[in-house]
Amino acid sequence: KKKGFHKGVIFALAFLGFSRGFGFALNKGFTFPLLSEYTSSAFVRGLILSLQGLMGFIIPILLGYMSDSFKSKHGRRKPFILAGGSLAGIFAMMIYTSFTLGAPLWIFTLVVAIFYFMMYSYVSQFRALL
Repeated sequence: KKKGFHKGVIFALAFLGFSRGFGFALNKGFTFPLLSEYTSSAFVRGLILSLQGLMGFIIPILLGYMSDSFKSKHGRRKPFILAGGSLAGIFAMMIYTSFTLGAPLWIFTLVVAIFYFMMYSYVSQFRALL
């Protein structure tokens, strides 16, 4: 088997990195105005948006450790990247969908929290492949 750079892998990693950065930027610029429709409390909005920092502190460490001991025919990291990236995309769309459907604040918060979890579920694995 020939070792070296594979254009497809490089493209996939670049696209994933772009999507991850774009997802977080879109989230902050998008979620705050939606939260403002739910509540005028700066404390509540800040508390919900701070979930990203909490997830970013805990999840990569735990799932990074898990992926180091994970074995599959697709490798140790690829399943985490595929699942986390795919689900993060779905939950990014669900943020706006839950708002337009009139979901209560707690459901909107749950969707945002799951989005953060999914975005951070593959950070360690993604960085390890770079």
